[in-house]
Amino acid sequence: MTARRASRLHGEAGFTLVEAIVSLFVFALLSAGCVVMLSQSVGTQGRIGAAEDAMRSLQAARAVLADDLAQVAPGAIGTNGERPSAFDGLGAGAVSDRHVRFMRGVGDPDPQATFATSLAAIEYLIDDKGRLVRRTHSADGASSDRILLEGAKDISFEFNDGFAWRQEWRTPNGAPPRAVAIVAATPRYGAVRMSAYVGL
Repeated sequence: MTARRASRLHGEAGFTLVEAIVSLFVFALLSAGCVVMLSQSVGTQGRIGAAEDAMRSLQAARAVLADDLAQVAPGAIGTNGERPSAFDGLGAGAVSDRHVRFMRGVGDPDPQATFATSLAAIEYLIDDKGRLVRRTHSADGASSDRILLEGAKDISFEFNDGFAWRQEWRTPNGAPPRAVAIVAATPRYGAVRMSAYVGL
């Protein structure tokens, strides 16, 4: 066997140590890149999911407000010895005092499978945890709470008289405002404003 043939056979025997190290290094770089891309993808999906949840929460709160205001009905709302009013709202001042109160019609099926309308007192308030709560008082005295916004700050209410927005609404003659707005600072979207017309 000649020296040239022996050298060629030795070169075909496998990778050298340097070649193996370079191959492992390239594989490690590719693997690290794939791990980074995967982790970024998972993180992005998590952020998108959180943003969608926050948006759904805002949309649900606005839909509930619009539905309630569309069914505003004449009725006297009075609490703590105050003079009754058909629509009562305080949007500024102490957080615990901010509220919107009014009567709304509620459709209930009767035993004959037809619909009858009753009245329920609706109250929007801010609880001791800073959450926006919708409280329903039915005619039989029962009440139930639904949390509409959680994690928001500086929640307040505004009332439109047809010309401008006001921070308080109390009319002994029973006239409701033209529109109501909920203003809040949310962690994800910053300052948001949800408004709805009354009676539409």
